[in-house]
Amino acid sequence: MSDRLTTRALPELHPSLILVDSGAVQDGAFEDRGVWTTDGGGVTIGTTLVTVHWDELLTAVTPIVATGDDATVRRAQCLGAALHALEREDDILALRLLYERHCGEESRWAHHISLLPNRLPHCLLHWTADELLGLAGCSIETTARAWRAQVGMDYGDLCATSFELDGETKTIGSTFGAKWLSSETYVWALSMIWSRFVSVQREDVVYKSMAPTFDLFNHTSDARETHAFDPTADVLRLVTLGTIDGTWQSGGAPPRAWGASEEVCINYGLGNAKLLLHHGFIESAAAVNPRDAVPITLGLASGMPQWELKRDLLAASSFEIASAECGAVQIEMSAADPIPPLLIAMLRLRRAEDASPAALTAALEGDATWTALGAAVEIAALDDLHAAIAPMLARLAMDARVVDEEDSEDDESSEEEEGDDAGRAQRADDRDKRGMMATRLRELETAILLGVTAEIARMRGLVDAEEGLDAMD
Repeated sequence: MSDRLTTRALPELHPSLILVDSGAVQDGAFEDRGVWTTDGGGVTIGTTLVTVHWDELLTAVTPIVATGDDATVRRAQCLGAALHALEREDDILALRLLYERHCGEESRWAHHISLLPNRLPHCLLHWTADELLGLAGCSIETTARAWRAQVGMDYGDLCATSFELDGETKTIGSTFGAKWLSSETYVWALSMIWSRFVSVQREDVVYKSMAPTFDLFNHTSDARETHAFDPTADVLRLVTLGTIDGTWQSGGAPPRAWGASEEVCINYGLGNAKLLLHHGFIESAAAVNPRDAVPITLGLASGMPQWELKRDLLAASSFEIASAECGAVQIEMSAADPIPPLLIAMLRLRRAEDASPAALTAALEGDATWTALGAAVEIAALDDLHAAIAPMLARLAMDARVVDEEDSEDDESSEEEEGDDAGRAQRADDRDKRGMMATRLRELETAILLGVTAEIARMRGLVDAEEGLDAMD
């Protein structure tokens, strides 16, 4: 057994860095919780910010090591039997995290767990039904509602799960519910897993993992860093502006050194919609997030003309779409790439009839090759996209007006809410911030979709201009 399995999980943090908790923020020493420099010049390009050994991670397969009196050992055995009966990774992690939090100072992860927030105030699981109306028309609306409904059902399933211990059948709910498992603590654990756990690939298996210290870095879209698991040393490393071996990673922000008392952030690799969905926050209007995108799903229906040929050509193309996935392909439209090559290719394939393999192949090569299938197909493909985008824009605009009206009604009745003044003030503040985040996301996604319509007009203009030249000839 590794010595790390019986000692505190205390990852190696670069000596020029310090963890800042809420106490230091309240004292005015730092602006925000997170990771800050203690001196200037210590963190530069290729600096390893934190190193976490495999045995210091908390995963679904992390062994439960119990030392101490018989009661402690018995408690660990009971948990082990319960975890063995579960199938969903999130449930295993949630139960394990709540158990470790219940253990207090006896837990190997006690220090890190003490730094975790007691709640993520703007996690979508905490939004009221009225507040979720603000997301109507947004790309994450359906997912947010589905998650809220699913969490309730998952908690019921978790509590009803039975396991065997010493020949006796128990249920998870009746065994742990009176101690540290409830619907509220389950939601807390899931919010920690979704917002703070990192995916670690080890021996071709990907594990969701609580990586102490690693998840205390805040996000900014212009941060540049890389993280990966090093199988040779059996550690997870987070490195600034470089690769795991320390070489320069091209692109992104220019090389620089961090100054004294400066926050060191990382990039979570998500657009604002997914930042809100997973982490409960959205970036300010001043920030430019290149990963902001609106997804659209298209597919090749099995009943369309030349379906098998189109499916095979798409699977063989540079887009690397598996044949089994051709029926429903999700494509992201962004400000930088409003109509990605895969999107226009799918639209063309859906409209083409009785085309030659060569023409269909040419149609997969980009917006300059529309002539392979002809103007009629190109115009129909662009019209299809416009028809799909128009109701998305209309819904975003319509629901913005509806939500504004409902917000004003909520404000008028807020004084009637139960609770003390501080509680009412907190709920009012939460409503305001959630409303602003929802409005910001609607504005972002509206701008992207307007960019798509502008690109449709541009591409349509190319077809019209070419057709006009042909007519003149």
